[in-house]
Amino acid sequence: VKDPLGDSVLLSLRAFQADKSREAEEDLKTDKPGHGEAVELLEEMATKPFEVWLVPQVNDAGRVRLVKRYISLWKVDNEGKIKIGAWAEFETVDGMLQGVTAFAPTTRSGAPNLEYLDRQRTGVRLYPPKRDRSKEKK
Repeated sequence: VKDPLGDSVLLSLRAFQADKSREAEEDLKTDKPGHGEAVELLEEMATKPFEVWLVPQVNDAGRVRLVKRYISLWKVDNEGKIKIGAWAEFETVDGMLQGVTAFAPTTRSGAPNLEYLDRQRTGVRLYPPKRDRSKEKK
């Protein structure tokens, strides 16, 4: 699929694998809280996110890699309260964005953990672009 920035994103179960190396056997973490629920939301997280962030990370070998974090929120009741919040992280592998992780964090009571999502909002926000208020009429 294409994200709102026009980048190609490969939707696969890779985001839900415990070990992402090519030779690893499939060991899905969809039974962990919030992970299984995110599987069916992955496409919408990538194509219609609330925000997209570019985040530098240092891997185990000491190399810096850039990942994109997609933050998503859904209002699913008549009161307009946020009932689901989720995030997905993708890295470039073989020239395409592929999943690192994705899940819908919740509190112990089962409510969306918006504080956890807020902590994922680091790096450079790519989407939506910031408005240039200096060009607005006063």
